[in-house]
Amino acid sequence: MMRAWLSLAAILVVFTLPWPTGAEAASLGEDGVGSVYDDDLIEAARDGDVHAVRELLAGGANPDATSGDGMTALHWAAERNQPGVAAVLLDAGATVDPGTRIGGYTPLHLASRRGHVEMVRALLEAGADVRATTTNSGVTALHLAAAAVHGTASVKSLLRAGAEPNV
Repeated sequence: MMRAWLSLAAILVVFTLPWPTGAEAASLGEDGVGSVYDDDLIEAARDGDVHAVRELLAGGANPDATSGDGMTALHWAAERNQPGVAAVLLDAGATVDPGTRIGGYTPLHLASRRGHVEMVRALLEAGADVRATTTNSGVTALHLAAAAVHGTASVKSLLRAGAEPNV
């Protein structure tokens, strides 16, 4: 009988404690991983939901939060060709050149390998490092754009931005 009362008391305590909100809730994760807002931000960026990205950032989500593989919301915006999402993230202070945990791929690498020229241009305008190399194979955004099916316009943009063709 005592055990049942203790369980009931524990349930009452849990449900009467205030729930974290805003920046407090966004800071619950360790090393940018685990916060509900941060996870939702990455998902909204992956889905191209500009409105949700704005709302989550306003609620305290970390624009540089990463998923387990090191992908940020900006990586997903680049991968999925979402320049509107990228603009909101960059305006909120997202780092333009974060690298993934495996390979060190930056958003510029991902946009280039897909031939997403509008995204490539947006990242270059935001200061992306056109000479950044991946850590696993040493390729640049230019290499990836040159190999992309629709990469010609991205190649031109990267060369205009100072990409080195003889690397």
